[in-house]
Amino acid sequence: NFRCPTKVLAVANAIRRDGDSLVQTGGRSELDQATGLRVPVEGSARIFVLPAGDSRDRLLEAVRHLMAEKEEDPAWGDGPEADYKLLVIVHRMAAERLGFGELYESMNDKAPAAFGNGFLDATAWPLKPFDNFVLPVVEAISVDQEFAVMSLLRKYSPRLERSALTRTKAAELLADLRAAVLELDRLMSDEEATVRDVLLHVSGQGLMSLDPRLTSYLGLPVPEPEVDENAEEDVGEDNGDEDETDKEVQAMDRYLACPATQFLGYRKYTQQLSPFSTHQGIKGAEFPRVLVVLDDDEGTHVQFSYDKYFGVKPPSKTDLKNLEERKETAVERTRRLFYVCCTRALKDLVVVYFSSDVALAEQKVREAGIFPDEDILTEAALA
Repeated sequence: NFRCPTKVLAVANAIRRDGDSLVQTGGRSELDQATGLRVPVEGSARIFVLPAGDSRDRLLEAVRHLMAEKEEDPAWGDGPEADYKLLVIVHRMAAERLGFGELYESMNDKAPAAFGNGFLDATAWPLKPFDNFVLPVVEAISVDQEFAVMSLLRKYSPRLERSALTRTKAAELLADLRAAVLELDRLMSDEEATVRDVLLHVSGQGLMSLDPRLTSYLGLPVPEPEVDENAEEDVGEDNGDEDETDKEVQAMDRYLACPATQFLGYRKYTQQLSPFSTHQGIKGAEFPRVLVVLDDDEGTHVQFSYDKYFGVKPPSKTDLKNLEERKETAVERTRRLFYVCCTRALKDLVVVYFSSDVALAEQKVREAGIFPDEDILTEAALA
């Protein structure tokens, strides 16, 4: 292992001790300018055991500020120099903290599978107008890139099609489009404006032609599809699609009612412009500073459990059965995931373990022997 500093490598080996027992050696080194020799990078590795509750975000902020002080490193702080990766167990945790929780729920909770599967890469059809046009336009305006705005309009606006241009004076048309684009930008910063409001504006001002599925949900006229007289009639199948249709209708109602501003946080997350990533999504990546959040209550991910891993909660009947049958258990999956998360750190590793029973959790963490006692901290260290 040539990525992790010695303190992080010690944690990694302690995690593997109860797994495959593989011991990694080496560790990250750097050139000593005085001697010309390579010397090990010590780094840091700490775990904070903190109470689960409404103060999670405040506590995470306090942990970062303490790290900035202890390591004399402003990159752990909040300013322009901030440079850390915060790993959460599920995307929902990032969505709530980045301000697109309702948008996430509309596409993932009791929604068609295609919506959830196409959420993070914006391939779900309800999201495409924002991903393809609205958000790029807003971003171009924010940096005064009028040429980029015009390029997007040429690509998407039906008012700039040849047939439309012959009926309209160019100067008037461009003035209308400019006003419509500026109003779009205003709507995307208006906390009262909904996704419905933005899409109605985009369609009504001819900024973009919308998918017929969207126009139908917006109550707009849907263009008649071209009929192929040679095509065979599709009579459909009775395969339980009514349930999916109901899910789509309810999901679209929630989606159109979402504040449009939530797309700004969504864009930061999907473009990897925020500190957040998920535990499962960073294998192979590396970052100077890594903050791993362990939180079973917020995570609600049945495949993993840090409470079971540390022994705060007993194994379930399924875990015991899998153990008897020599199948993988939640503890084994969690151990591997925890190992991956911790070994992303090039310099500093911080683990924050939120628990509803802090005293028991602290005891179990100490008994696990993964972190040295002096690097196992509680809320008292943040005072």
